[in-house]
Amino acid sequence: MKLVLDTKSFVEAVSWVAKALDSKDDKAYIALVVDADGQGYLSHNNSLSYIKSELKVNSIELDKDEEGVNLALGAQFVKRFAATLRDPQEPLTFTKDLNDARTSLVVTRPQENYTIPLLDARIGGQPKYEIIGSIDDGEYFDAVTKLAKLTDPVNAGVFPVIGTVDIKMDPEEKTMTIMATDRYALGEIVLPYEPEKDAGFYEDNRNILLAEARASLISPSKGKVDSVELVYESKGRKFGYNFSDGRLVLFAPSTADPLPYGAIKSKSADTTGSALLSIVEFRNAVSSVQNLAYDETSILLNISGKGITISDTKGTNSLRVNVEEIAGLDDGSLQVRFTRSILNEALSPVSTNRVRFMWKDGTSPFIFAPVFDDDSVAENVFLLAIPEQD
Repeated sequence: MKLVLDTKSFVEAVSWVAKALDSKDDKAYIALVVDADGQGYLSHNNSLSYIKSELKVNSIELDKDEEGVNLALGAQFVKRFAATLRDPQEPLTFTKDLNDARTSLVVTRPQENYTIPLLDARIGGQPKYEIIGSIDDGEYFDAVTKLAKLTDPVNAGVFPVIGTVDIKMDPEEKTMTIMATDRYALGEIVLPYEPEKDAGFYEDNRNILLAEARASLISPSKGKVDSVELVYESKGRKFGYNFSDGRLVLFAPSTADPLPYGAIKSKSADTTGSALLSIVEFRNAVSSVQNLAYDETSILLNISGKGITISDTKGTNSLRVNVEEIAGLDDGSLQVRFTRSILNEALSPVSTNRVRFMWKDGTSPFIFAPVFDDDSVAENVFLLAIPEQD
């Protein structure tokens, strides 16, 4: 056997499939699979996920008794090996080790020679999945990444759902709702998607919970805005994504029960006040007060017709934030106390320059609505933070 691979393709494939590796598992392997026609890929499979990336094969020469290449490469070595490859112009040539072809491969480049260990493992075929829809991968993964910041994986052992991102699909409205909460801050983003299955399928599978660690496996296609296929593997009950650039990931959703998001949102209904302000100025003020009062865990918002003042709980450090408009302060002022981390988490998904604060009173949840340059509110984004209670 002689196999020649494009170095850049190999390094990118290793980087992708290694995302699912357990660093403590010395028996983990990356499968190298190439058929006689030169179609190949790297993959890694474990109990939680299956991840694959196609390879660019320059050439393949097989022995008479070989139908293709199907080898289990020692994963930890391959990961370190790929990190040492610097010149993508020089291809990688894989051949059998003449001393023991069962346990190792020889990999060569000009003036370079490596030996990759092989593991004794049975490599199965690619899992069979079905396409259940498609969505803009840039918008989708941006939303998942932002909302994953609202999860609380540290305490997820007690409350599993607070360590997940919740995805609900509505085939009739052709919308996907992505949500996350840590019990004190809530984020929700609604995006359009194209369903590929009938209503019966979605009725049984409309709710997907992405564990935060598994959400980190995903990233959008490179270099351009593209669409990603949403896929489902019924045998292993795995959900995932098939990218147009040859990558595939399937993973088992979390088994946690979803939170009653509707009930959480209803607590913030009937807001009576609002303020429009610069998110950059607000974040800078919060950060400055945090640095000055580093030993405190709470922060105060004093809201009046003149603006919003950020201060520590003792009132010894305060900064005024200008507001473009403010309404709903019949009694003249309002003071609200937030846990610092909760306030920062609730604002973390905001990517616009301005945000509108909306409130009912000093104890009910606050809503933070991103505002675009044309003064329109991002209706598909819902962000909420719950004040501290005395």
